[in-house]
Amino acid sequence: MLAGLLDLDWRFLLPAPPDGRFERLLLLGGPPAVAELAARVGLARAVTLDPSERGDAVVCLHGAPLSLEQAAARVEPGGVLYYEALRRGVPRLSRAAASLSGLGLVPCGIYWVHPAFTGARTYFPVEARGAAEWYLGSRARRWVERRVLRLRPDLPARVARRFALVAVADPTNRGALPFRADALPRPLGRDDLHPLVLVHGDERSRVVMLPFAADSREPVAVLKLHRRDVPAGESTHEQAALTKLRARLGPELRTTVPEPLGVVRSGAAVASVESFLRGEWLYARWGRRLSRAELIEDLELTAAWLVAFQRESRLELRRWDSDEIARSLEAPLAAYEQAFGATAAEALLFARLRAQARELLGLPVPIVWQHGDFSSYNVLRSGRAIHVVDWEAAAPALPLDDLLYFVTRWLYRAHGVTPERVGDTLAELRASGGADSFRSFRRLFLE
Repeated sequence: MLAGLLDLDWRFLLPAPPDGRFERLLLLGGPPAVAELAARVGLARAVTLDPSERGDAVVCLHGAPLSLEQAAARVEPGGVLYYEALRRGVPRLSRAAASLSGLGLVPCGIYWVHPAFTGARTYFPVEARGAAEWYLGSRARRWVERRVLRLRPDLPARVARRFALVAVADPTNRGALPFRADALPRPLGRDDLHPLVLVHGDERSRVVMLPFAADSREPVAVLKLHRRDVPAGESTHEQAALTKLRARLGPELRTTVPEPLGVVRSGAAVASVESFLRGEWLYARWGRRLSRAELIEDLELTAAWLVAFQRESRLELRRWDSDEIARSLEAPLAAYEQAFGATAAEALLFARLRAQARELLGLPVPIVWQHGDFSSYNVLRSGRAIHVVDWEAAAPALPLDDLLYFVTRWLYRAHGVTPERVGDTLAELRASGGADSFRSFRRLFLE
């Protein structure tokens, strides 16, 4: 069985060892390929699958042959335990966690794992009752989920079946984040935080960690953890871009994009930290039954935000010349033709683009900060305010691209096109059977 980095995302729930790497990891319940991958990413200096051995990190995935008490007995002094299990409710698991104290372990996190232990999933911290309520309140697509959470915020944890428990054998290291408290920026340098962890996307995407205090109703900050080793420049790019673009924004617009709080490292774990922004994700909002007027209001508010943002963050007026044509037009066309070739119709389109580009020689064009993934997945609405997150792909560029990207997907939603997230290329649209997508695309760009 092949293993991927998503199969190791439980590692981000383990408190950080002193030097960022465990000495010996006892890993049970998963296929050998997961153990091999854990060793390859540097999670521990040695990885064993022998249940009779001990380790300063003991990880029992669902189906491991050890009971909770047996697994706890395998933890070396100062070590950490991660244990997955099916439970009927939180009280029973809490009693089991309390029994660990007799074995010298201190629980530092109990998580409801939804919907499964593998694949895309979310770890909800049971100790932070506001975490599930906030998550489903801002991301839930069905009104019934939102109503249930308002009435019974503790209900999901009480009826859930899948849980994960984290405990430590060092009472001075009870932090539930994979970084030591003294290495984290404010407001994260504390031991009473419980992270809600989102495992989505693929190996290239990042794990999103949203720390909650026990009594907080929203995250205190946002950590984005890289699943793979990344060059220093890549890990700090988003922070640098946010710093630069925020410096060009006035006080009002500056509150609509995250504040960069730094990059932290612990062994192989690297996280970009930023402030939390309130709001409901548009993709969750669009999953509900909205009127045409409500959808148009979403479009108008988002477009108005983008216009204001690009005006304030404009970098320069650049003369449109042959160098700009080569950079902005010829380079992407060449990359497209090399990857896909060009049909006769595409060749005609490209020729007309080149001719039109030459007609504009000498005119000034604005260079602005481009988001790079300006979609309903990264735009939040709070009342009539628009907030925009995930600036990982931000770069100086020509305007309009972000707007066209957003409007295309907005039009799919307005026309009721399914699936919601259609392919980016015509070939992908065709493969998905998206005849409605074709019609919407043609209406927007050609009619």
